[in-house]
Amino acid sequence: MGNIMNIKSMVIGLSSLFLIPQSFATSTSIDDFTSSDVVGQFAPEGVIGALAGTLTVYEAHRKCLEVLPFSESDADKYDGDSRKSYKDCMAQYVPFKVQGESGAGACSQQPVQWGQCQAQVPTLGDGGSYSVRNTFDTENFEGYASFQCSGGKLEYLNGGCSRAVNKCEDGKLVKWGVTTPLWADDTTSTPFVDKFGVTRHSPKGSCYASMPEALSGTLDTTSPSPSVMENPERFNMSTSVSYQRCFDGDWLPETAAGTFKCEYIPKSCPPQIYTDAASGCTFNIGSGSHDDVFNSDTPSPSMSVGAISAHCWDGNWEVKSVSCSKSCSSSIASNTWNSGVSGVSRTCTHSAKTYPRRLAPEAHLLIDNERSGMQGATSYICNNGTLNKKDEVCAPKGCGSLPAASWTGAGGATCSHSRASGEYQHGDIIYQTAGDMFSDVEGDISYTCSFGEYIVNPGATCVDKVKPPVECDASSLERCPSDAAYNDGFCCSESAGVISCFPSSGH
Repeated sequence: MGNIMNIKSMVIGLSSLFLIPQSFATSTSIDDFTSSDVVGQFAPEGVIGALAGTLTVYEAHRKCLEVLPFSESDADKYDGDSRKSYKDCMAQYVPFKVQGESGAGACSQQPVQWGQCQAQVPTLGDGGSYSVRNTFDTENFEGYASFQCSGGKLEYLNGGCSRAVNKCEDGKLVKWGVTTPLWADDTTSTPFVDKFGVTRHSPKGSCYASMPEALSGTLDTTSPSPSVMENPERFNMSTSVSYQRCFDGDWLPETAAGTFKCEYIPKSCPPQIYTDAASGCTFNIGSGSHDDVFNSDTPSPSMSVGAISAHCWDGNWEVKSVSCSKSCSSSIASNTWNSGVSGVSRTCTHSAKTYPRRLAPEAHLLIDNERSGMQGATSYICNNGTLNKKDEVCAPKGCGSLPAASWTGAGGATCSHSRASGEYQHGDIIYQTAGDMFSDVEGDISYTCSFGEYIVNPGATCVDKVKPPVECDASSLERCPSDAAYNDGFCCSESAGVISCFPSSGH
């Protein structure tokens, strides 16, 4: 038959070198060998060597012996490595070229297709068979098939073609979203309301993991990989987990295998100095953990009155309420102000002041005039850090009681007046006279109250009094008591500085 391989003598030759089992060489007649007799002897069934179909088994045998020292006397020296080298060489030509390939009914080399798979079948003699493996789009399809040459045509014997199932490559990344806390996940259907009533939802990304190489169908319990995550310190690696299954080269989440967890760790809040834009007050806010509340009623600068409430949220202090009235500086500049009195040019003034502590909000301060002859003050009020003038009063100083005084007239006479009680305003004129019925002089004087002092006005007078002669007789003297003096029909006496008169008995 055309499909019978006459390789008996070749096999016996091989057996002499113990490269082919002896039983294979001696127990089979030459008519029993077909194209399938050497299948599996040099390579597993279905393997297609790099030089498949280019040499017959005998030609390949001759070719492969060239790499070995050929001598029967050395046959017993061949070791396992030499045998392996020979078999590896033979495997390159599997399946072997079949004798009679150019005979009648032979099939020339040609492409074949089964399903989505394709391959090349080498030249076959009539009745010869050949197994091929898919060589088309091998990333997506894999398959094997056997063909037989019959009457010059290749016939499909058996095999299959299916979509290739790829393994998952090492280093592929998977991710799953944050699950805890609720306000940080990526699902808008889970609103979170904080302790101040604010609805929170700030997605914080995902957990990432670098996956190992795995066969399709492998289920892996996966923890995050810090090396592929941004800010890995913000995620709890020990509690975060996902379940991933390798399928055809990709990792798919396997939600039925367990609960996915990706825990975000909220940030603490560092200390900060907060300045209230409205008042200019500052508050020293301390450090705090996420969701802490900070309250303070000690603003700066000192003596200011205010309070603040702040909420720590994921690393940031959020000020919920703030109010403050700022205190005023303890240093006050000098001030000069007018009296507002017509004709008075002298002003009031006070020097610069520095007090031991700042002025509290709404505090009132009164600073008196320091210029002599003037009286008044400036009042200030502390209004949110600014010391404002509230009122200014300035006027010439008045005069108190007029003290007793004496003066000398042009003729040398000396007059006097006693103390005059009272309060007098700047510009008032006070008149005084001297002399009475018992004095020997008479006169007058005037004063003007000027900036708190009495100024003697020009024109004061003082003269000796001129008395008319008095004619008395003895009878008239008897008309008055002994302790009284007669004076123009009256008897007058003095007691405790008071002069009293009454008509004499002669009238």
